[in-house]
Amino acid sequence: MEKKSYKIAEKSLNAVLAALEIYNKPDFKYRDESFSILMINAFELLFKAKMLKENNEKIKYLYIYSNEENNKLTSKKLK
Repeated sequence: MEKKSYKIAEKSLNAVLAALEIYNKPDFKYRDESFSILMINAFELLFKAKMLKENNEKIKYLYIYSNEENNKLTSKKLK
């Protein structure tokens, strides 16, 4: 079974390749903006993969839990 971090890192690589492919098209409207969006997405995915790998593939480290009663953000798991 593949690790979650490996799957996410692979998606990051695919986003980079898509960004480069779009940027290299000679007649593509909104080319610069699309490239930027895809590269930011690739960086975010790579960061998430690194966080998962450092935290033993526990996906709970990617989320912030919130307490709805007083709208304060906490890192504690709520029941």
